[in-house]
Amino acid sequence: MLACTSAEARYLEKIGVPQERLRILGAGVDTLAYRQTTPGHWKARLNIGQEEFSALFMSTSLSTGKGADQVAQASLALPEVHFIFAGGSNAEWQDLAARVRPGANCHYVGFVDGTEKHQLFKAADLFVMPSVNDAFGIVYLEAMAAGKPVITANIDSMREVAGDAGLSVAHGDAEALVRAIRRFQQDQGLYRRCQEAAIRRAESCSWENLSARLENIYLELLEKRGLKRAYVAEKHV
Repeated sequence: MLACTSAEARYLEKIGVPQERLRILGAGVDTLAYRQTTPGHWKARLNIGQEEFSALFMSTSLSTGKGADQVAQASLALPEVHFIFAGGSNAEWQDLAARVRPGANCHYVGFVDGTEKHQLFKAADLFVMPSVNDAFGIVYLEAMAAGKPVITANIDSMREVAGDAGLSVAHGDAEALVRAIRRFQQDQGLYRRCQEAAIRRAESCSWENLSARLENIYLELLEKRGLKRAYVAEKHV
């Protein structure tokens, strides 16, 4: 059985999957698409100055579990930072706005996909989603493929996904999130280190590298059954 993270593997083992049947594979991201993408029109469209700092939240849901409320609350303490919310629905955004009443520095852009999504990741300075609802969270890989540091929830699976590419904060703690965002604003050395780590992390999860890891898992299983030699011979015919 394939797990996305070691945290997920531990959970599967806890519910009865034998350890010897578990392998950690992770998830993949199209790094080439992000390397070839520019920020596009997003900053101009949202009236964000080129030198102004922006943080992106993107999810299929603008729920509390995904950290949307926490990000909106943090925006109130950081009026100089532009917060971009993508995904969810207009109704969810209206509910969130009614609960938190975010300021003019918050921009809701709805659902984005394809090139528009790639450009939005490139346009933002930072990706922020302190979610506790994800086993892996491919969206973090997408942000890292765009060269962006990330802020995740301080839980095992999310820390494992981000590695050295960002910071983690307690889910629901808006003040901790404010402090983390300010660190990226004020410490260019930290920002660059996390940015470089983000690109390396994303490259390790490119589809090419993921495919190679998956093939190695299959080869290991074939070898245990005495079938590896036949597979390798057929592959090179």
